[in-house]
Amino acid sequence: MTYLTYAVFREADRPGRLSVAGPDGAAVAVLSDGDLSAAVSRVPADGLPPTLPRVKAYTQVIASLHAVGAVLPFRYGCFLSDRDAVRALLARRRSAFRSALDRVSGCAEMGVRLLLADQEAEAAPPPPPAEDRSSGTAYLRSRRGHYARLDRRDERARAALEQLRQGFADVCVAFTGEAPGGRPHGLGLQGHGSVLRGGSPHPPRAKGPFSGGAAGAETRRAGDRAGVLVSASFLVRRRQVPAFRELFGRFQSTSAAPALLSGPWPPYSFAGLEGAPSASPQTDYGARSIAAAP
Repeated sequence: MTYLTYAVFREADRPGRLSVAGPDGAAVAVLSDGDLSAAVSRVPADGLPPTLPRVKAYTQVIASLHAVGAVLPFRYGCFLSDRDAVRALLARRRSAFRSALDRVSGCAEMGVRLLLADQEAEAAPPPPPAEDRSSGTAYLRSRRGHYARLDRRDERARAALEQLRQGFADVCVAFTGEAPGGRPHGLGLQGHGSVLRGGSPHPPRAKGPFSGGAAGAETRRAGDRAGVLVSASFLVRRRQVPAFRELFGRFQSTSAAPALLSGPWPPYSFAGLEGAPSASPQTDYGARSIAAAP
């Protein structure tokens, strides 16, 4: 057997009894070391490959923990070899875990997604005639135009992220987003960090437990409409969630781009702020187990 690990939290926030089960009905237990605890489930030694029902059960366990207090959620696929490995992880990363829990205490994560019209794709010139394609000059001109359009698209996405950052700054503790080219874009408030890149996701699509990290922007198609999908995550005090929703409603009513709100979620994108060691000892799924790595 091995241990599927859900999240780290303070021993003071240990739930009295969890009413939800883990993937495949696995019982959820709490292991502690000093002032820190981790929620785990014993699973077969070869692990549990991710499926939608398993991931949904996994995120429901984390949501139940978050309803009690501050949590640092792990990605789906973090397996520790035994109870001693779980406790060793808590002991070895105690300082980083404490700091991260202080930052996310009393907070939830909200997500905003915008679908920007892909003006550059719409304005792209038709391909050159076949007889011109063999010309090196024509090819280079075409590539320059292609990359110039990508640069303009990326700039529009970064401008949209900046608009979100400024628009919600008064009701969030921290913000994270990423432009299409992979450039991080973030803001920390109240001394909570600067550029942030999260380790894990919102459930359902918004950021699933085995997705790749911080919010971002990418080219997507909604129905027959191509567009640039810009995603951003906000760390919000729980008491500020109604104000955040109200502000989003006003933003949505004036936004030229379709906007979607998600959350509140556990703080998946903010578990490892300010360059602290990752609060999620994450593995690519397929590694059967990990030790308590430094």
